[in-house]
Amino acid sequence: MSFIQEYENILSPKNCESIIENYLKESHIDTKRSDANLHGIVKEWSIPQERHWSDLFLDLNEKCRPIVESYLSYSTLLNCESYYLKHISIMEHQENFNIPYHYDAEISYMNDKEYIRNFAILIYLNDNFESGELIFPIQKTSIKPKVGLGLIFPTSFMFPHLTNPAIGANRYVLRMAYYFKKDSIINSTKTSKDYF
Repeated sequence: MSFIQEYENILSPKNCESIIENYLKESHIDTKRSDANLHGIVKEWSIPQERHWSDLFLDLNEKCRPIVESYLSYSTLLNCESYYLKHISIMEHQENFNIPYHYDAEISYMNDKEYIRNFAILIYLNDNFESGELIFPIQKTSIKPKVGLGLIFPTSFMFPHLTNPAIGANRYVLRMAYYFKKDSIINSTKTSKDYF
């Protein structure tokens, strides 16, 4: 099984265009927008779960459920019920800059709380630029952005990655943050069998 998987047409080009338009209208007046720590190259804005965005949450959660289920099918201990969709954000990557070599940590800290995430789901919202590939050097894998393309991969130090610069336009990527329900660890331990 490949742990880096692509899914075409998660969102239609029209949906992607609408998301970018709404982001550009609303993100500058919303205090939830903040610069990420990648040298100011990436700006990330958490989508509010209200107004026209609420339909997007429901739609994407429904569309991504079978993807998550399939992705976890290698394990008898995990399934969709082990995770919950906490938030969706839009990342705006500044044109002509690469995102440096890094990995997405499995543990995330927000508001003094610890969250576990085992995978990331990205959906590309535009491709009107040259280059801009997401590269996993260890896995010898390169992903070319395409409107509506979904990508799922592990959040792990074993999957470090970087991007080539997007030349000609900013790159917009939607990120879905699924977090692990810690009770699932306890439940899977209780239901597991001893082997000698």
